[in-house]
Amino acid sequence: MFKTVRSKFALGYLGLIVLIILLGLVSIFTMSSIRSTIEGLITTNYNSIDRLNKMKDAVWNQRMAVEEYLNGDSIQAAIKFEQYKGTFTEFYDIEEGTIILPNEQQYIEEIWSRFERYQHTFQTLTSYDLSDPEEYGQALEYREKQMEPALTLLDAAIQKLYSSNETALFERRDQAIQAAQTATRMLTVIFPLAAIFGLWMSNIYAKRFLAPIDQITQQIKLVRQGNLSDQELITGQDEFGMLADEFRRMLQRLSEFEKSTLGSLMEEKRRTDTIAKSINEPMLVLDDQGKILLLNRALSRLAGVDEESVLNQSIQALFPGGELSEYLAMVVSDPWSVEQEKIVVQQERGEDQFYHVVVTPIPGADGENAGCIVLLHDVTEMKKLEKARGDFIATISHEFKTPLTSIIMGADLMRSELVGPITQDQREIVETICEDSQRLENLVGEMLELSRIESASTIYKFEPCDLKSVIRASCSQFEMITARNHISFTVRIPENLPLVNADFSKVTWVLNNLLSNAMKYTREGGAVTVSARVEHGEALVSVEDDGVGVPPEFTDKIFEKFVQLKGYDLEVRGTGVGLAAAKEIITAHRGKIWCETDRPVGSRFCFTLPLTEKEEHDGSERSDR
Repeated sequence: MFKTVRSKFALGYLGLIVLIILLGLVSIFTMSSIRSTIEGLITTNYNSIDRLNKMKDAVWNQRMAVEEYLNGDSIQAAIKFEQYKGTFTEFYDIEEGTIILPNEQQYIEEIWSRFERYQHTFQTLTSYDLSDPEEYGQALEYREKQMEPALTLLDAAIQKLYSSNETALFERRDQAIQAAQTATRMLTVIFPLAAIFGLWMSNIYAKRFLAPIDQITQQIKLVRQGNLSDQELITGQDEFGMLADEFRRMLQRLSEFEKSTLGSLMEEKRRTDTIAKSINEPMLVLDDQGKILLLNRALSRLAGVDEESVLNQSIQALFPGGELSEYLAMVVSDPWSVEQEKIVVQQERGEDQFYHVVVTPIPGADGENAGCIVLLHDVTEMKKLEKARGDFIATISHEFKTPLTSIIMGADLMRSELVGPITQDQREIVETICEDSQRLENLVGEMLELSRIESASTIYKFEPCDLKSVIRASCSQFEMITARNHISFTVRIPENLPLVNADFSKVTWVLNNLLSNAMKYTREGGAVTVSARVEHGEALVSVEDDGVGVPPEFTDKIFEKFVQLKGYDLEVRGTGVGLAAAKEIITAHRGKIWCETDRPVGSRFCFTLPLTEKEEHDGSERSDR
């Protein structure tokens, strides 16, 4: 009947449900008993005591009415006496209807008999003429000898019934306490027994259910270790028996497959290892957890370790620290989201070594990350040559600057005829010298700026910066040029433009360079537009012109050093350094710079800058709202 695991689980759950229902019924019965006892205690005896108190109050109010009657206010006193009689009768009738016990029936009859006797004495009192002093004295004597004893007897009769109800109240209280104690003892015994029974049942079912799972788990561990021999597994007609049968068939298929393909797989693995180890460049293979699966001899020599000692170890075993270790840790976590090529610096024997790291992710069968292949190219010598080249350019630029200044000053003196008059032909030659000298000075200045940018990142002073001030400071320098060349100059800046984290002077230099290029390549009557806005959590600045534009094939090359656009019918040409320096500055600001050419005429140069942390936080809050 109970052959499947599902039916066995259902049986266990059914037993627990029955146990819970029984406990619930016992608890409900016990609480109902306590409730009925408490309700009887309150509704019967407590209400009876309350009515008797009100009956006492009515009788004593009648006594006060008798005093008023004897003191002169006879009519009002008689009315009050009758009113209190009605009150007493009302509560008496209710109390009489609730009497059950025989002794209480005797008490209630005695109360009525003595109440009627007291009412009769009042009727007798009213027969005296209180205006006659002699009869007034008789009335007072009658009250003392007849009415007061009758009132005392009535009060004693009420007190008997009061005491009887009070005794019953305490008895029922004791009954309620006894019922609660009995229920507590009963539940104290039942609940532990139920818990022990449930634990016993769960333990039996857990052993029965988990034993097959443990056995199959042990067999899977043996298979993982390479033991594919036929194992003794459980048998049965339930789901575990079916699982064991399927697992046994799988082992047979794996064993057959291993016999047929293991040799070729091992040969292919040896061939792959040989190829990898013969590569001259340092190379290693990592799994999805960052553990080393393979490394060649070149990497072993580079890291100074033995190959066997670091296999299946983390990347920290090869590179304990530094930028290379941090980069490889990020690559392992998600190789598709980080840069797959990067120049990193590694400190070795007190010197900086530069490596060009190339990462190739290994996709798994399910499309997830299965590891990666890492190639390391030592570019230290290239970096040294590049530094030497930069130092050479900086030195030559400095050497050029002093004689070039003298040439410009001399040409200016000759052009202004301060050293003597010159002819028209001589003036044209001097003008040419001044223009070419100015171009040389601009080139030297941009080369020096580029050298300073490349020399160190410490020249930047990042701070919260008002981008509107940067744009206005740059644009004000070109207002005279645009007016002289009849160029329409438009600036579009929103009032709520947030602060950016930037170096004011360096960003101003970038914008000046872009505006200078726009002015150079925009013909007379053209238009130049500067705009700024926030886009995707960054500040975006663009300089747009309707000049000759940039060919699509040059949009990336123009940001390289010493690249100029030739073949245009223009008198002015750049130095080929300014955009390269601008790219270095924007990259150091963690921004981007690019050129857009999808326009009918002209071009648009754009760059982004990061917002300050406060502006980013405020912006995220505004977007949430």
